[in-house]
Amino acid sequence: MKIANKITSLLIFLLGVLLINTMVGLVQLSNVSRRLTEVAVNDVALLRVINAIEQYQYEKAILFERILRAAEELSADNVPASRRIHLLDHARFTKEGFDQLSQHGAAEIIKGKEIIEKMGRFMDEKFETKAAKTPLMSVEQAHIQYDALMVNILDQIISGNFQLSFDDIKSIQLKERKVAKELSNFLNEVEDFIQRSLNETYKIEQFSKKVSWLSFLISLVISFILAVSITRSISRPLKALVNATHQVGVGNLAVNLKVSAKDEIGELSAAFNQMSEKILEFKSELENKNEILAQNLKITEEQKRDLEKVNKELDRFVHTVSHDLRSPLMGISGYGSVLDSQYKEKLDSRGQRCIQGIKEGAKRINTMIEDLLMLTKISRIKNPYEEVDMNELVQEIVKRLEFNIQERQVNLVIVQELPIVKCDRIKMGEVFHNLINNAVKFSSNNSARAPQVDIGCQELDEAYQFYVRDNGIGIAVEDQDKVFEIFQRSVHAGEYKGTGVGLSIVREVIQDHGGKVWIESELGQGAAFFFTIPKKLS
Repeated sequence: MKIANKITSLLIFLLGVLLINTMVGLVQLSNVSRRLTEVAVNDVALLRVINAIEQYQYEKAILFERILRAAEELSADNVPASRRIHLLDHARFTKEGFDQLSQHGAAEIIKGKEIIEKMGRFMDEKFETKAAKTPLMSVEQAHIQYDALMVNILDQIISGNFQLSFDDIKSIQLKERKVAKELSNFLNEVEDFIQRSLNETYKIEQFSKKVSWLSFLISLVISFILAVSITRSISRPLKALVNATHQVGVGNLAVNLKVSAKDEIGELSAAFNQMSEKILEFKSELENKNEILAQNLKITEEQKRDLEKVNKELDRFVHTVSHDLRSPLMGISGYGSVLDSQYKEKLDSRGQRCIQGIKEGAKRINTMIEDLLMLTKISRIKNPYEEVDMNELVQEIVKRLEFNIQERQVNLVIVQELPIVKCDRIKMGEVFHNLINNAVKFSSNNSARAPQVDIGCQELDEAYQFYVRDNGIGIAVEDQDKVFEIFQRSVHAGEYKGTGVGLSIVREVIQDHGGKVWIESELGQGAAFFFTIPKKLS
């Protein structure tokens, strides 16, 4: 079961328990309320019955007083006949009223019995209703006896026996007191019955409270058990997952979680197992690759040592060749100078041109040797990188070339402020020296327009892009790739002096800085040399 479904089930259960407890409480409250209502209604009805019986007895007593006075008057000898007839009619009407009061009283007693019977519908109240019925039956018995005595006396008076003894009067008074006493007893019993009903209602209320609290506690315990069960079903696999993560963190990749639940944690555990298997596979592959890489690195180190050995041998070879070339070259140059100074006038024009060719050739070869030594030096020496203000560096190069710039009347412009770059100051100076010198040299012989050299820079995201642009003869597209090769020059640069090593030095330095260099040019439209220097250099 999903975690969300577990939580939803728990919430539904809690809501159900809350609903059941609420319903139980409402039912119990309804029972107590109904019981109290019944007690109140029945108690009020019984009190009305008692009041009605007392009221009827009071009216009967009044009628008895009237009939007693009528009997006294009828017993006299000097009562006129008309008065006697009137008194007898009054006695008959009194008897009719007494009969009605007796019937009303009997009806109230019956109503009281019905109320008591109605209150006795619960099993535990049968004894209580029996106790309440007993005084009511005594009231009924006293009422019957009192009514029978009064009817007998009224019948005697109406029949002409007008003599009432003191015993009769006393008997009637005793019956009245008995009825009153029984009514008082019945009232007391009703009050006790009411109190007992209230006590019983209180017991029901207490029982309802106990039932509600018990239901609440049982629901709370069940909810706690369910919550603990759900929490454990979530926390245990989470702890196992955390422990497995720690195991993987310390390098133990052979961890396999037990996937027992089909919830999100179970899915996560399964995914974790797959991840562990993949990592284990990757680790095995990585170890194999590391082993291969170690072997390759060993081979590379060996090749590096061999290359360093070859470079050293090459350096020795270059210096040896340079030394071996310079010795005969100095002799050739010396012989050329002797011929030029002592035998020039003895030679014809062709001989003089040959002597001049010997001198210039020796000078050119010497320059090539110097450039070759410079190239090997640039490749071999590693200077520390430092923060270099390119404005100051370019100004230094311009001052070194100031004679050539003024001699050729070149308008050299630094287009914008140049940045501060971390680089090899000495080697970067060689780069700008070669590029500016070439730009000045190839711009000066363009007769179509005034010589112009622009130096600028553009900041890119990860590098600075510098350029040196001239408006000289330009470089053909087919020559642009080979001008960076050593001793290689453009076909159209034959009339310009140079050895073809300068741009090779430029490429070597820029590549050593992790940048790149290229040309943008068209023949006759000038040339622009671009190179980049990364912003982050170690």
